[in-house]
Amino acid sequence: AGPLGQGFGMGVGMAIAAFKRERDECSHGFITGKYFNRSGHHEGYIFRGKSVSEEGKLRGHVRGHFGQDDDGDKVFFGKYIDDSGHFQGRLFGTYGEGAFSGMWYDRSSLDVGEISGKYVVGDDVNSGFFQGFWSETCTQ
Repeated sequence: AGPLGQGFGMGVGMAIAAFKRERDECSHGFITGKYFNRSGHHEGYIFRGKSVSEEGKLRGHVRGHFGQDDDGDKVFFGKYIDDSGHFQGRLFGTYGEGAFSGMWYDRSSLDVGEISGKYVVGDDVNSGFFQGFWSETCTQ
């Protein structure tokens, strides 16, 4: 490792994400956070992170679980709260091979938009990460 990676026990990395902005485009932004193995569970993972606007302003937080359902499908579910801590909706989707995709719904279970991204599994609390995008569903 180079000088930046010395003494950390692992390499140092950086990721950059961006959007090409179109006129009158629907709201969209980024999600990022930690993704790690739940203590004592072989196939269960937890995610915790934040949601930011395309300008980088905090919009809220996301948290939930990844794991296999009764049919063996790799699924995730979670919730979204606003930056004041109020419940705003739920997240559902699928994952595998380092990528996830799904939908988010408001408190009334109405479709709000889509989420997708990449993840790296961590074996210890707060050791892995995820990064992705959210976008609202809208008609133009």
